[in-house]
Amino acid sequence: MDKTNKKPVFILFTTIKWDWSHTITQKIALELSRKFNVIYVNPRSELREIIKNILKIDSWKGFLKKVNNNLLVIQGPLFFPKIYRYKWFDQVFNYLFHCFVKLFTNFNAIKTKKNLIIFEPEFSEHFHYYDKYDLIYYPYDCFDKYVSKSIENKITASSPLSRCEDSLISKAKLFYTVSEKLADYFEKKYNRRPIVLPNATSKLYFLDKIDKNLEEKSIILLSGIPGKKIGYSGSIKGVLELEYIIYAAKKLPNYSFVFMGDIIKTNLKEYDQKIERLFSLNNVYHLGLQPVQLLPYLLSRMDALLMVYSAAKDVWTYYGDPAKLFEYMATGRPIFSSPHPVVDQYCDCVSIVSNYDDFVSGLNDLSFSSFLAKSESQIILARQNTWEDRIIKICEDLGL
Repeated sequence: MDKTNKKPVFILFTTIKWDWSHTITQKIALELSRKFNVIYVNPRSELREIIKNILKIDSWKGFLKKVNNNLLVIQGPLFFPKIYRYKWFDQVFNYLFHCFVKLFTNFNAIKTKKNLIIFEPEFSEHFHYYDKYDLIYYPYDCFDKYVSKSIENKITASSPLSRCEDSLISKAKLFYTVSEKLADYFEKKYNRRPIVLPNATSKLYFLDKIDKNLEEKSIILLSGIPGKKIGYSGSIKGVLELEYIIYAAKKLPNYSFVFMGDIIKTNLKEYDQKIERLFSLNNVYHLGLQPVQLLPYLLSRMDALLMVYSAAKDVWTYYGDPAKLFEYMATGRPIFSSPHPVVDQYCDCVSIVSNYDDFVSGLNDLSFSSFLAKSESQIILARQNTWEDRIIKICEDLGL
């Protein structure tokens, strides 16, 4: 970043490391960086992780990563380790780390407006280091802090994290969340209703300009997968209603079910066994986490796309907003989904299936010609819900 540049700067704190996956935090950072300077702060590395990797050349690449001309990632310098065992030492390193981030920010953004975005309640304690910055609190749907099977992982009224979050919400200039269900929760618990700012899609999903190299890569990657291809994009977790797909894959052996994303194990037996049963089937394929630039080409070659969320109110996905909804719509492909409070609002564009047999029946009768009207409506809706639109809203609310 050019320190003479007077563009406002946004500092983003999140538990999600930059290189982990394509989450809301990265999407917001990238979209903000089109107009503003952005500093994305990776969480501090644990001491044991540093010691483990100390002899690896890759661990010494430096503590700054330049993503584009306006976006820098602070990757957690080795000299500010996270130490859980000795809290006093950890507090000292935490203080020094924030002094470093603040000094770095001030040096690279002199006499310009500074904004702080915090995405998770774990970072409530960070705000006092940046008390002169405009604070945006944006708890999103990529974590299960509010609804959890494990009481120690849940934010209860008496937990320290809840008290910190209460302070954070009261001090935030702007307070957003992704769904009405989460907005209801926050209003009831903290007496402040956040602005609902749903997830969106990046413009690259529309494929307005075709990259021949990426198109060819998608063709090659899918060339060994036979029959009609039913796609799923995103993290693959046992918390999802994977039984829909397991049942359909057994009933439709000539169809191929294609997964694009990381497999997330939880060490919860009922969840992890569900994933194992899914990928034991011969017509289920896992392509792994694909580059975000390639993903739209893969999705556009699917015969249908899936969303399978739990309807149980003790599962966090029920309260969130599917990040893939408008990304799927941008492709214009048929979409099938289990019932979900957000997805149900788009039943004119998405086929909502409430039981396994209806799911199989819908896929079995799949004819793209019958979805043409839905396809046009999907694309129109997606173009009205881009990350550019979300950033415009945030900037308007900030008065930028």
